Amino acid sequence: MSGMSNKAPHVEEIDTQSALESFVAEALRAERYAIDTEFHRERTYYPDLALVQIQFRLPNSPPRAALIDPKAVSVRCLDALFASDVLALLHAPLQDFDVFEHDVGRLPSRFFDTQLAAGFLGLSTPSLASLAQQFLGVSLTKGDRLSDWTRRPLTSAQKRYAYADVEHLEPLADAITADLTKLGRLEWVQSAFHEMLQDRRPPVDPEEVWRSIPEGRSLQGEQRGALVELAAWRERRARELNIPPRRVYGDIVLICIAQRLPRTSEDLDEVRGFNRGRNTNVAPLLEAVAKGRLRPPPPSPVRNKSADPRAVALVSAYVGDLAQRSRIDKALLATRDDVEHMLAGLPSRLTSTWRAEILSDVPARIASGSLALALDPRGGFQLVEVK
Repeated sequence: MSGMSNKAPHVEEIDTQSALESFVAEALRAERYAIDTEFHRERTYYPDLALVQIQFRLPNSPPRAALIDPKAVSVRCLDALFASDVLALLHAPLQDFDVFEHDVGRLPSRFFDTQLAAGFLGLSTPSLASLAQQFLGVSLTKGDRLSDWTRRPLTSAQKRYAYADVEHLEPLADAITADLTKLGRLEWVQSAFHEMLQDRRPPVDPEEVWRSIPEGRSLQGEQRGALVELAAWRERRARELNIPPRRVYGDIVLICIAQRLPRTSEDLDEVRGFNRGRNTNVAPLLEAVAKGRLRPPPPSPVRNKSADPRAVALVSAYVGDLAQRSRIDKALLATRDDVEHMLAGLPSRLTSTWRAEILSDVPARIASGSLALALDPRGGFQLVEVK
C-alpha cells in the first residue's frame, strides 16, 4: 500500500479494490458502522472526496477500522452497505450526504446523526469533540482539519485526526440514545432524521440560478431573460468542467453581458470584465443572449403573506423559553421562519409531527390574544388566560 504509508495503529489502510470489497462484505455482517469523510470543494463543482473512514464491530470481536483511499479505489461498492439494514452512525452528515450521492450513488438507508440527536437533549449544534468530552470524558485528537486531504502520502497526524472522527461514534450514540430513552424522545429523533432527508436541498436547477445573483433582480424584460439563459449556461458549463461556476464567469460579468445584450463577438469585447482570452469560443454566450431575448422573462418572486411582527416576536419568545425548559435545541423546535409561516397561514413544520405535540395550540392562542405571556418570578415566562 505505497500510496498511504506510515500506517496508523490498529487502522487498516485500503487502497485496492479487492481489499475494499472484502471489508464491505464483512461490514454487512455488523449491526452498525461509524462513517465519516474528508473532502474538498473549493476548486471543484462536485465535492472532491479524499478519504473515507469506517469502523464496525462484529459480535465478540474487537472493532475493525479502515481509512479508504478513494483516489486509488472506487467507493461505489459501498452501495451494498448503504442499501442494507446496517445502521450508519455519523456526526453532522449533511455534507457527507452530498459526497455519498455523488461518489456512491445513494445515501445510507438507515442512519443516526449524533449532532441532531443531541439537540433533543438541549445541546445546540454541538461539535463531535464537545460531545465526546461531555458524554464519554474523551478528548479527541487535535489536528488540522483544513489540511490538504488529497495529498499522498497522508501524514500520521492526518490519519489520527481522521480516525478520531469515527473511533468513538458507537459509544457516543449509545450514551445519547440512553438519555433520549429516559426522556421518551426516540420517536421524535427518528422523525427529525426523516425530516432531515426531506429538507435537503434538491440539485440546483440551472434555470433558477439567476435568482441567486442579487444584482439580477433589478433587470427587466429582455435583460432578465438573457441573465436567466446566461446563468443556466454557466451552471451547466461548471458541471461539465467540474469547477466552481465563478471560475467560468463571475456574476458581474453575466450582469454586464445581460445589460448590454451583445449580438456579436465585437460587442462582447466591450463588456466590462469580459476576457475573451479565457474562453475563445464565445458562441454559447451569444446564443444564450439571443435565446434570452426571445423568452418571456420569469416573474419576480411573489412575496408571501406576512404575519403580524408583534405576534411573531411573542411566539418566538415563548418558543425559546419552552425549548430551554424542555431541553431541546431551539433551532430544532422552531426557527423564526417556522413561526412566521404558521402565523401567516402558510405551510409550517410547527403544525405536524413532534413539534405540534409539544407546542399544541399555544402559538395560535398567543397570536389571537386568548393567551398572554407574563414573566415568571422563577425565570422564563408563564401563560395567562385572557378573558
